[in-house]
Amino acid sequence: MPRDALTVMWRPVRGVIRALLLVGLSLFIAGCDQVTPDAGTVPAPEPCAAPPPADEERCTADEPGADLSGCDLRERWFVGANLVKTNLSYSDLTGVPMSNATMVHADLTCSTMVGARLFLTNSAEAVFMHADLTSAVLVGADLSGADLRHADLVGANAVSVDLSGADRDMPI
Repeated sequence: MPRDALTVMWRPVRGVIRALLLVGLSLFIAGCDQVTPDAGTVPAPEPCAAPPPADEERCTADEPGADLSGCDLRERWFVGANLVKTNLSYSDLTGVPMSNATMVHADLTCSTMVGARLFLTNSAEAVFMHADLTSAVLVGADLSGADLRHADLVGANAVSVDLSGADRDMPI
């Protein structure tokens, strides 16, 4: 194979590797802003009620706009997933990798996202009301216009996150 053809094939791969290295460097060297509660935060209302029962067959859907509410999704891999307008309310996304996922207008109300990894995730206009994002890692995420009211972001690491127009009651 000619040298030029190899160069063309590796360009996209090199770009992804560079982006991941920059994310790692930003996260560990540049010093992440850890979210900590302060005296000015608004106390959260009553916690979310018990999640609705989840249908196991429904929980395996993966198309945009699917109803995954109340599903245990801890074993799922949402890297590059299209979750536009997906109902993820009351779902358990603990530790789930969601790099490059598109979650525009997704409903994550009362979801558990402890330690979730949202690298370069597009969550514009998504609803995270009462979501538990404790120790989540948000790097290069687009949360513009998102509803983050009463979301638990204590210990979350946020680097280069777009919060323009986001509705929140706690600083990130």
